[in-house]
Amino acid sequence: MPMQNNMDQEQRIVAAAKELFIRKGFGQTSMSDIAEAAGITRPALHYYFRTKEKMFQAVFGGIIQTLVPEMEGILKDGSPAIEKLSRLADMYISIFLAEPSLPVFIVLEIQRDAGHLLETASSLDMGRHAACLVSYFRDEMEKGNIRQVPIYAIFYTFFGLLAYPFLTRNLAERVFFGPPDDFEAVIRSWKPYVMKQLETLLSC
Repeated sequence: MPMQNNMDQEQRIVAAAKELFIRKGFGQTSMSDIAEAAGITRPALHYYFRTKEKMFQAVFGGIIQTLVPEMEGILKDGSPAIEKLSRLADMYISIFLAEPSLPVFIVLEIQRDAGHLLETASSLDMGRHAACLVSYFRDEMEKGNIRQVPIYAIFYTFFGLLAYPFLTRNLAERVFFGPPDDFEAVIRSWKPYVMKQLETLLSC
């Protein structure tokens, strides 16, 4: 029972840290902020996480763990590249809708310290998964299944088109489509336009 209590407390701490990192950014969040949000003392927080860096790894690791298994499953099936991208888009849309501030957080952390974000991703073995993704698209190009384009063109088209509505949500809700309740419907209706651009980019 004490072990379960410890696990529950650790999960509460990670959840509090995640909310603060996304809202304030890594640099502007202190260990005291996290302790206060989690409802514990700072010494108690240090019992679970000695440094803010360890905390960030736990938060970022939790995000990555939601991505990797599904991503690897999609890459290993026998569907065409465009269908794989469509399923990956569905995966990211679901994650971004559940955590609408996540794209903003990632962009801000890239601007603040891209090296820190890459180091954290590397410590969580994200590099291997990214390499598998790159390898898959290069193989598809060599086989003639998709057009030869720079990998960054796929990256920019996919993530740029998916993330931009979340980055500009506050403005778009005031200019284009009204109350926040409409946002998910807008994102779902936006996906076919994203896929059309990817098909145009990759079709031979």
